[in-house]
Amino acid sequence: MSDANTFEKNAWLLPLVLLIGLVGLSVWFFNRNVEVREPVSFTDTISTVITAVSPESKPDTLRKTVVLPDGSSLPFSKGTMEFKLVEFLNDNSRAAGKDVWFDFDDVNFDLNSSNITTESQTQLLNIATIFKQYPKLKAKVGGYTDKSANEPANVKLSQERADALQKALLAFGVSDIQLAGAEGYGSQFASVPATASEEERRPDRRMSLGIREK
Repeated sequence: MSDANTFEKNAWLLPLVLLIGLVGLSVWFFNRNVEVREPVSFTDTISTVITAVSPESKPDTLRKTVVLPDGSSLPFSKGTMEFKLVEFLNDNSRAAGKDVWFDFDDVNFDLNSSNITTESQTQLLNIATIFKQYPKLKAKVGGYTDKSANEPANVKLSQERADALQKALLAFGVSDIQLAGAEGYGSQFASVPATASEEERRPDRRMSLGIREK
């Protein structure tokens, strides 16, 4: 075979080599101008955020220690019934009376029932402890409902709940001399109309402790 024929058969290789070279050069030039970034660990980022906002990782700045007459102390969250009650009892400038009431904020009942839930025992025990620390304290239990049912039914339910709450406090060791009775007021003092939403009517459904003497 002549050299001329061989050259003609291999002539197509030169353009191919040039094309491959151009492609390689383009890729190198492009990569040289691309900023290389460190990979981001999304797991670590999310973990850090959760740790920062997790309630367990923050100190309870709302809790405050209250001192009782015997010198002992109990930590209560500011704004709770226990905290407000002890604060009131320790303040000689504030007098007891028929218009002085403290709402239970952690006592609940089964729906349409006078059965006190198990979760309510903690606050009842706390209140009983306060009664024992202040032997001059005398109080009345009051029960209230919203306006969603007929009044006879409201009065009946509120009375049953007031009686149940008084019985529970006695069971926790409160002297019967310190409890000046229990009364269900039904919706007599309810301020939200029956047509309001469940959430709006919630404040009218409450149990309270009226401080008669301190």
